[in-house]
Amino acid sequence: MGYREVAEHAFAEARAFYTGGRKRKDWVGVSEDTAPGPGKSPNKMLLDAEHAKMLEVIEIGDQTGRDLVFELRRSVGAQEFMRSFEAEIAGDCPVRYGEELVRLAVKGANCGELASVAAHAAWAKLGRPDDVKDIAVASLEKPGDHGWCVVGPAAAVASIAGKTIAGLKGVTHSPEPVFAVDAWTNLCCPIGEFHDLVQGRAGKWTTGGKRVSWTGKDGNKKGWYPPSGDYIAAFVGSAIKIQYGLEPYG
Repeated sequence: MGYREVAEHAFAEARAFYTGGRKRKDWVGVSEDTAPGPGKSPNKMLLDAEHAKMLEVIEIGDQTGRDLVFELRRSVGAQEFMRSFEAEIAGDCPVRYGEELVRLAVKGANCGELASVAAHAAWAKLGRPDDVKDIAVASLEKPGDHGWCVVGPAAAVASIAGKTIAGLKGVTHSPEPVFAVDAWTNLCCPIGEFHDLVQGRAGKWTTGGKRVSWTGKDGNKKGWYPPSGDYIAAFVGSAIKIQYGLEPYG
């Protein structure tokens, strides 16, 4: 079985998980006329209130508590706080986190959650091995803010750490490429093609009036930004971090 087949399977599973739920509120359907400007958050009071509830539930510390957290998550879509509690509420690594997300049918998935769902699907497709260095969740150093799954030969996956998407433009790996599996941008492609394709996505979304929640190029101004411009520049220009599929959090 080649890595392309594994990547395409993982992508299909993650997209099905994404489109079967509720897309994130801070992305789809936000227009230039209705989106708050940089530095403003329309959901701050709601999220603060739900954060307090989540903390109370997490203290339960058992499976019932985790299920309650995800039930709350489904009802309010509070993605910002879920990322802080990955290790406590679901498994100890990206693959286990993705498995838990699928089990609980969580709605409103964010990019990092979709990356974990894809990592779990890729791991299952490979026969659930005890160790994996050919499946990982990639994320970006600040000011970038994105996560996606990567699948490919172990040495090639390791080689992209510390590089940027812009720096990997046109790069090929032999005998097989590293595949970017990104349900959030709706892209599954060799990593060397990711730069141009995601730039195209950002331009299309901007033209369509969509906005993304981001902290800005200096990392200190939370707000709603056009996908093109500073956001996509940080996306393709920030260093890549790698966490292997079964590598424990922390």
